[in-house]
Amino acid sequence: MIFLDPLSTISVHNPAITPQRSPVQWKAIREIHYRRLFVYGAFLTIISAALIASVSDYLIGNTVDVAIDLIYGLLASVAFVQSLHTRNLTLPAIELFWIAAAIEFVFLYIHQVDFDLIFAVFIPLIAFITLPMRLIVVNLILFYGVLAGVLLRAASLYPDNLFLHNDKYMIGYALAHFFMISFGFFYHFAIEESVKRLEQSNREKSMLLHEIHHRVKNNLNFIAALLGLQLRNDLDPHARIVLEQNRHRIESIALLHNILYRSDSLGTLDTRTYLQLLIRSLSESSGRQADVDLSDTIDPITLPIDTMMHLGILVNELVTNSMKYAADPEGHVYIHLRLHAVLGVCRFHYCDHGRTTMNRLEHGFGYRLIGMTVRQLRGTLTPVTEDGLCYTITFPCPEET
Repeated sequence: MIFLDPLSTISVHNPAITPQRSPVQWKAIREIHYRRLFVYGAFLTIISAALIASVSDYLIGNTVDVAIDLIYGLLASVAFVQSLHTRNLTLPAIELFWIAAAIEFVFLYIHQVDFDLIFAVFIPLIAFITLPMRLIVVNLILFYGVLAGVLLRAASLYPDNLFLHNDKYMIGYALAHFFMISFGFFYHFAIEESVKRLEQSNREKSMLLHEIHHRVKNNLNFIAALLGLQLRNDLDPHARIVLEQNRHRIESIALLHNILYRSDSLGTLDTRTYLQLLIRSLSESSGRQADVDLSDTIDPITLPIDTMMHLGILVNELVTNSMKYAADPEGHVYIHLRLHAVLGVCRFHYCDHGRTTMNRLEHGFGYRLIGMTVRQLRGTLTPVTEDGLCYTITFPCPEET
């Protein structure tokens, strides 16, 4: 029998087995791009500050500031939600920049240019961190044009303002902006370019790893195909069984590399997807696709490649044994899987509910292979024969999400 690509032979009429992309979930902070993380943090800061300021202004009876705080908190909330649902961060970044600028301008005008003026120095950093250079220049020109207009207008309205009519203070304020702009350009051209080079290097390495998984998968498929061709020859029953078992073992590892080749993540793998595809592949390759009834309760965890390979070998041996010994009189095999992770410990439970349990334990190479694989996982194996043949395997989870 020539081995076929498991992902291309999976029956699509069973949505529980067909691989599907999981819904969008909150990612770990380390997986979020630093620009997006900065935008999220800035929006949350504005929203939090607006809520705190609105409560404070309400307590002191400043209703005008309360209204302004709530308006800008609402605008920041809308823009924040938009940033969570968009791939292109440019528009939310521009909105962040001008929401912060508008807050500054309004309070400068209301408070007659007092301590609020210092916050205008930091607003250009939002543009330098979140926007491309062309948009940085455009938005900063507009920002400083509006800021100059506000200061000139305030100087005419408030002739007694010590800051606006003191040359020393104004020169120092202008130098502070000059320093911030200089630092922003340094950041953009130095740090940003370094980040781009690192990202380019990571993309190249990712492509290389995908290609490696693809080649490994093809090589394993070729070996499995050779074993399948060998099975067409006249062999004694024992040799045929050994070749068939080894072919399935090779296919389980090839399936792992095939999923990794098609996956966005190269370091970890979704456990449920892999186990479901592996069992379906074993069922199809044995010609008993309709006879396997699989139910599972698997936690949404991801495991490293090595751990998944060992787990795949275990499942391959257990399912092969179940299809051989655990079928009911109608030819159905009922398999139940449970995989839970608590405090860094994974507990894997497998049960086939087969009636025949005698002479299925501690016999043959398959069981010895299970024992060796469990030891490689640094785990423990507990077989039970109360309701069919069941195994409980406990091992440390190298990575849990």
